Amino acid sequence: MQAGCLYLLLISVISFAHGAWAEPGRYQSPAAKTAMAQRYQLDIPRASTEQALQALARQTSKQLLFSHRSVDAFTSNALKGHYSLQQALEFILNGTGLIADYTDSGVIVISPRGNNSDANYGDKTMNSKKQLLAATVGFLIGAGGASQSVLAQENSADNQGWVLEEIVVTATKRGDKNLMDVPISVAAFSGEDIENRGIQTIDDLSFAVPNLSATSNGPGRSFYFIRGVGGSNGDSPIVGIYFDEVPVSVGVGDHPDIRATDLEQVEVLRGPQGTLFGQGSVGGTVRFITRDPDFNGFGGSIDLSAYKSKGSGWSEGLTGVLNIPVVDDTLAFRLVASYENNEGWINQIDDDGAIIEENFNSNELSNLRLKGLWQASDNLAFSSMVVKHHNKSDGVNLALNSPDGSFSAPDRVMRSAADPTLPFGLDDEHDIYNITATYDFGSMLLTAVASEIETSNLSKNESIFLTVPDEGVLGIADIDRHRETKTSSQEVRLSSLPDNDYKIDWVLGVFMSDSEITEKTGNSLTDIFGFFVVEDGPTLPEKIGSDSLAFFGDVSYAIDERWTIGAGSRFFKDDRSFVSDLDGKLEETFDKVSSKVYVSFLAAENTNLYFSMSEGFRSGGFNPPSTTFAGANLSYDPEELLTYELGLKASWFENRLATNLAFYFSEYTDFLSGVLAADDSGDSSLQNAGEAEIEGVEWDVRWLATPYLTIGFNGNVTDTEFTSLKEGVEDKVVGDPVDNSPEYSYSLTADYQFNWARDMPGYARFDYNRQGPAFLLIRNSGVIPEVGKSEAVTFLNAHVGMRWASVDVELFGNNLLDEDEGTANFAVTGRDSVLRSRSFGLKVGYDF
Repeated sequence: MQAGCLYLLLISVISFAHGAWAEPGRYQSPAAKTAMAQRYQLDIPRASTEQALQALARQTSKQLLFSHRSVDAFTSNALKGHYSLQQALEFILNGTGLIADYTDSGVIVISPRGNNSDANYGDKTMNSKKQLLAATVGFLIGAGGASQSVLAQENSADNQGWVLEEIVVTATKRGDKNLMDVPISVAAFSGEDIENRGIQTIDDLSFAVPNLSATSNGPGRSFYFIRGVGGSNGDSPIVGIYFDEVPVSVGVGDHPDIRATDLEQVEVLRGPQGTLFGQGSVGGTVRFITRDPDFNGFGGSIDLSAYKSKGSGWSEGLTGVLNIPVVDDTLAFRLVASYENNEGWINQIDDDGAIIEENFNSNELSNLRLKGLWQASDNLAFSSMVVKHHNKSDGVNLALNSPDGSFSAPDRVMRSAADPTLPFGLDDEHDIYNITATYDFGSMLLTAVASEIETSNLSKNESIFLTVPDEGVLGIADIDRHRETKTSSQEVRLSSLPDNDYKIDWVLGVFMSDSEITEKTGNSLTDIFGFFVVEDGPTLPEKIGSDSLAFFGDVSYAIDERWTIGAGSRFFKDDRSFVSDLDGKLEETFDKVSSKVYVSFLAAENTNLYFSMSEGFRSGGFNPPSTTFAGANLSYDPEELLTYELGLKASWFENRLATNLAFYFSEYTDFLSGVLAADDSGDSSLQNAGEAEIEGVEWDVRWLATPYLTIGFNGNVTDTEFTSLKEGVEDKVVGDPVDNSPEYSYSLTADYQFNWARDMPGYARFDYNRQGPAFLLIRNSGVIPEVGKSEAVTFLNAHVGMRWASVDVELFGNNLLDEDEGTANFAVTGRDSVLRSRSFGLKVGYDF
């Protein structure tokens, strides 16, 4: 310790003697200017200024001298993204009255700011040097040691030194890119932002992201839509869900219950993404990016939460994160485990409305994730991940929407069809295995990914209600519907790195996937207008298979400093099959070349315009002969999408205001819709209805109103309609909207950072979300209502917290307005998807 102090003191004296100190805004040596301009990937949490400087030192490997007394009373906000040393210290030292000077010997010294002017610069500089040397000596004697860190520049009157956090995304698969430079409509959230908003699932995320919507029956039974593209029909995914490098979507509703725990970032890419992602990216792609193990030290966190919902009991949750370095700079593991015991908020009733079971949709969840990172050499790295997940619910997140006029969704009640005493329940499991290898060639990166995912979803009672004109309500209960999926996939790609010296930016790859969906059902109970019918089960299992191959590539070329052009293409081939003992085997191959072209223009230093045309493609499939009514086709054709997008990304007022704006127009061909037989038999079929158009605008505005207050406003307005229908299609008419596409949505957020007391930073966050109505139409089903329309829903969430030493305490409230309307109306089925009632809770965390 003493040797280190003497060493730093010697550096200070030598540097002073050679006139190495440079007043910010004055002369700086070329070495100092280079060091100031160098950019680093930083992740510094909100903490005291001293802790922030120490964190900055560790992450940049720079040496720092400062007096503990000079920074003791100040707090720094969180800083994450790519920043230069100059930008980072402007941010951290803002409001402290301190500046940082960089010496040619590589030491950065922080001292009080002087008031120099051009007239007496020489004298002031000498006084500054003496004061700086005195502060340095005082620090070494008073503090007894030194720490590491950085450089800052004096703030001028028109540059207050506080800017919006830079958002970095990996959406283009070519390394880290500034969100403002990516010619794609992307919504991105850091792991810290996800945690602060209380987002746990994609369903939660849908209220924070414009043009992402979700409907959910319960664990493992969710359907996602991006820009009106999605749905509950078909056998292959149309919206891609990725967990790190693992494509986890198999069928339309077979999305694993991914938990947003210990994440690095979440990215939502809107519009067709087939030239970059191999699976289900017609509407767009949602990416969950987990945190990597850290080589630098053992540590972790424990979070305990408890909350109570209106009309319900207490729910509890426990999450633990453990980072385990095994070999310095070589091998480390990260373990994430969580347990939830959530009380339900919907009551099960009988035919007379009497409650059979209160809060019957309670669920118990366990989730375990182990991630390893092995840096085999400077260029070669291996990452592996294993996830084990189990979520068991006693009910479903559905409520009656008055199929016979007796009850409605605001009552938050559900009953079983046919036999009101039948219990509900969902049992959802998934296992994920992944290994990823990367090799850095210097100017390009080779990535190889192998993964496997298995899911199991058991629905004990799937009840629907069909109201037949002049007859009554037809109730159907499918017992023990079991759906299992297994998918293995591999991807190999070669991509340029963002720091290469070439004007060409590119990625080339191949993606392979082999998946199988198996479904079978137990007994089926039907109440046909008062007559009880039992169909003995189980039904014979049906298997849907897919063996697909995709070659993809995307390349962009910087014509000059302002203009960049790009193009991508994807060849996709999918061998699909349907097998059952009852219907035999059906097989067909679907293939397509989908392309994308785009251009971007840097209109000004902080203003980027882009335009793109992109194609999307989803395979066709089969209608089982045993459940297909007379006249219906045994197979259906692929769906295709062509999207035009014009976007503007800009930052204003010295990077304190960021705006993202995108206009889009899509032509949707061979839209897939479901049709029920008109003879009350319950048979169904899928058909390609015709063509639809989707157009709209989406925006995202972030404003750093003060160094401590960030305000956000995002949203979308979307208009959809069928423009032409195929001959014989009767479930839609021209002019009808596309199913399950909200007409609009918007969010208002406010994040305020403050201090409860000295060394006790705090925060308050408010999220106001509103989602407009959506439609679901089946006009020839022979039942009413044939048109379902959800109501506009509004949600208000609030989080207030504080940090003291290593302890975090947060009070939170979700759905404070107690919105009880359904987020989706399933029209003829008599059910709504409803979210949890008003909740208040407490969360306590400890970092170690």
